[in-house]
Amino acid sequence: MSDKDDDELIRQYCSGNAAAFDQLYARYRLAVFNYISRQVHPRSQAEDIFQDVWLRVVRSLDRYESNGPFAAWLFTIARNRLTDYWRANKPEMLEENDEHEDQHPSPDHLHFIRSCIERLVELLNKLKPEQRDAFILQQESGLTLEQIAQVAACGRETIKSRLRYAMQKLRKGLEGCDES
Repeated sequence: MSDKDDDELIRQYCSGNAAAFDQLYARYRLAVFNYISRQVHPRSQAEDIFQDVWLRVVRSLDRYESNGPFAAWLFTIARNRLTDYWRANKPEMLEENDEHEDQHPSPDHLHFIRSCIERLVELLNKLKPEQRDAFILQQESGLTLEQIAQVAACGRETIKSRLRYAMQKLRKGLEGCDES
């Protein structure tokens, strides 16, 4: 997928071809949802924000200007919506999800993997919001450093620094999880 493909789909949609929007949505929906759901709990709240992001995209797509990649524009909308959410709601630590406790006992290896995943989620939640945001944008969206910088409205070097600090903290906190 290229930026030119996205721009062509946008032109087609603005000319009345609803199927063109369906293609854009299919291309980016999972990445946008993952970006939001990794930062907002419960899932129902993440779904509401996800729907709001796409509603805002539909409402403003006719004013979209191809100053940069569509993905950067889209994730800027998602990030702005998350910022609104965090301003209205204090970030809270994830609560333990006890529904998995009722399942049959897992083998030792699955228990080890689960504990590492839980540790990762905990570590992500403890990152500074700017570091977490840059890390999730990189991992979930596939955006380049330049595109993440555009979404975050800061410089490329700032994003590199945020990612470096995030990775250092995550690596240190996940020591031992690379063994099984």
